[in-house]
Amino acid sequence: METISLAISSVADLMVRYKPCPTNPAGFAFLVHPRNISDIYRKYPLLRYLPKSFIKFMLAHFFWPVTVSYIQGVHNLNGQRNIPGWIISLPITAEQMIADRKLAKKFINKAVLLAQKRGARVIGLGALISPITNGGIDLKREHEVGFTTGNALTVGMTLKGITRVLALKNMRNEKLIFAVVGATGSIGQAVCQLLLRDRYTRHILAVGKTAAHLNELANKLSSAYKEVSISTFTDIKSVKNADIIIMATSSTEVLLSKDNLKNGVIIYDITQPQNVSLSLQEERKDVIVIDGGVVKLPENIKYNFNIGTPEGTTFACLAETMIVAAEGMEDFSLGKVRIEHVDKIMELAKRYNFQLAPLRSWGKIINEYDHKWNY
Repeated sequence: METISLAISSVADLMVRYKPCPTNPAGFAFLVHPRNISDIYRKYPLLRYLPKSFIKFMLAHFFWPVTVSYIQGVHNLNGQRNIPGWIISLPITAEQMIADRKLAKKFINKAVLLAQKRGARVIGLGALISPITNGGIDLKREHEVGFTTGNALTVGMTLKGITRVLALKNMRNEKLIFAVVGATGSIGQAVCQLLLRDRYTRHILAVGKTAAHLNELANKLSSAYKEVSISTFTDIKSVKNADIIIMATSSTEVLLSKDNLKNGVIIYDITQPQNVSLSLQEERKDVIVIDGGVVKLPENIKYNFNIGTPEGTTFACLAETMIVAAEGMEDFSLGKVRIEHVDKIMELAKRYNFQLAPLRSWGKIINEYDHKWNY
């Protein structure tokens, strides 16, 4: 029955492509995809009885992007109310997207066309859709619609989250060592810049896949900010000396485990799917893992879809899409995040009452009374 309902939804959205849809110049859409096969099972539990390889084959060859939610309550500051929005999901998982980028781009382009038919003027790129499309730049060559990656607000809220964590721990000190995993990516490189610009630290361990890109980043940071120490590594084990670790990769694998972490380390994880082993909850009681990049929505906004965050909140990338649409902007944070875009979107977020969500670890709210804060 669940599979049939998915097929019916897919047919309904296919029909949208071939009949006129009322358009709204201020409409927007946000593209998502299942993080893993478990997301598929939560939506369609009967599929768990079928082989994973068969499910992935079916998703890749017999389904297409579908509209999973209508977003209500997005208003602009000039009084326009109920700017329409839609969440549109690709059918394939993060693992499938990384393994077959050609397939991923095919579905992304189909989702963009569906969003345009719905009436979207600006489209946000969730999760792995941004890195696979070169931060949306590839899509601009093919589609006459605005795009935003949502990465600028993700960066801004990450720094705000780090500020809150350090205040609760009473440990803000420029001598702290920060590790940024995924340091050369769109989000990671901007996080590195802001950590230095706003004097959170003078010591960064930049971790990435490509030594040449890491060296380029280190040279840029050393030139822009004086008296800083930038160390580059391609081995994840290098984070063992870090006091704070910020996870900002586009990997689908678990990267951090109990064996390469400093005692009492704080991990701020903004990745989806998360790159931190679930076993840390039990194996390393001294470690604090923060669910990063989550924003509290204004009370009037509803989207009636389990995107993977607590009720009344969403990921910063979707929140940025809402703000960009409300402001009447088109392209915003394409390619690598620029610091001026972070500053601008954080100011707009404040005006529109998008706030950093309460800090959570593995989905549970934590506060200054949690035993880990006093470890």
